[in-house]
Amino acid sequence: KAVDVPIRMGKITNKASVGTYSPKSEMIRTRKANDIATVAHEIGHHLEKTLFGEIGSEETTAYYDELKSMATVPKTPMKEHIAAEGFAEFIAKYIADPAQAKEQAPKFYEFFEKALSAKDPQMQKALLAAREKVKTWAEQGAYSPRR
Repeated sequence: KAVDVPIRMGKITNKASVGTYSPKSEMIRTRKANDIATVAHEIGHHLEKTLFGEIGSEETTAYYDELKSMATVPKTPMKEHIAAEGFAEFIAKYIADPAQAKEQAPKFYEFFEKALSAKDPQMQKALLAAREKVKTWAEQGAYSPRR
């Protein structure tokens, strides 16, 4: 809700994809419900578009060397597409495992935090709140007796 992008399940035409983001309609689709990692990745694409004006932006491509190691395989292996996939994976890690995000892309991590706080402090708060919720979810026990 805080990202202001609808998330729907199903209707993914590419059989290899577990999730998609449509920049035109600004909608995320996932193959399975409650797939937090995929949703976080697709939110990354939306954030890049809203924060930097486009997917594969100059701002993210400038950090290509750090982001390429995080990137999932894009449809076309152009530098800006690889950087965009790296950005999306960075967001997934920024939410679920911030230490790993910082370790894998330290310069980009610093740039992103500065850019996010300057451009959209409300989004920064939302991502940090999401980080806390994911941490709580990941650390909860497998069993909770009913009272």
